[in-house]
Amino acid sequence: MGSARSEFNESFFERNPSFAATSHVVEFTRPLISLGLGYFTFDRHYLDGSRVALTNHAQWIRFYWESGLFRRAVFENWPLQFSNGHILWNWLSREPIYSAAASHGIDNGVTITKRFQQYCDFFHFGALSNNSISDDIIVKNIEYLRRFVSLFEYKMKPLIRAAARDRIFACVSNGRCGQAAAGKVDIDAFEDGLSDLLGKRDTSRFYLGEEFGHRYLTRGEVILLKELTAGASCSEMSEKLNISNGAIDKHIKNIKEKLGCKTLCHLGFVVGRLDAKVMHSFSDKRGG
Repeated sequence: MGSARSEFNESFFERNPSFAATSHVVEFTRPLISLGLGYFTFDRHYLDGSRVALTNHAQWIRFYWESGLFRRAVFENWPLQFSNGHILWNWLSREPIYSAAASHGIDNGVTITKRFQQYCDFFHFGALSNNSISDDIIVKNIEYLRRFVSLFEYKMKPLIRAAARDRIFACVSNGRCGQAAAGKVDIDAFEDGLSDLLGKRDTSRFYLGEEFGHRYLTRGEVILLKELTAGASCSEMSEKLNISNGAIDKHIKNIKEKLGCKTLCHLGFVVGRLDAKVMHSFSDKRGG
């Protein structure tokens, strides 16, 4: 397997296993149509910045690569910051990726994420524009989609292996070919911002501003958020902060409610999107 930057020309799209396998993926994903999900792409992002893509919509994925949209995608720039979970596309900024996808007939959807030691897998499911479906319907069927993912991994293993032998190498938004570092930079900055806030010893409440209805996080919740951002598990936080697992769960529940998040994965996106506000726009006020 070579590591030279991929050239997105006609020969690449004709010969690369990721795109040569499209007809097989189209057939395998036909059952998804009954759920209103006509679009599917499997992306695997490796530690070295290479990736594999198997899709039933080669026209859109080709446009995505040729136009350089991959440089703007959160999944491209933050691949190793994800954990196991799912991300509804409505949680993300629509521009420019999803507006461009809409021009290719792809509408609302969800991405299931699976993190491994050497790579992260992304399973993108989308409705077609002529058959849009709501987030409620997607969430209702999330367990079915997880079972589909397991079956895809098993049945499509030969295709995945073939594509992995000829991975796609491309430069992401930080201008480097290799492991994307943009997400790590943001995480470091966010942690530094929380440390600065917590350095104000006389502050017990940290207000979130108008976007969150002027709700606030307590000092304990900010401390916990800092640990979560650093990747600590509940047991690790319990030991370090000397509080019970039950108290940890209660704090996490309160943080998610205040930030309007249903899952930890959703919380990660809100934190990533609003890190500058956390660092610069919180109005620190003393309170009981």
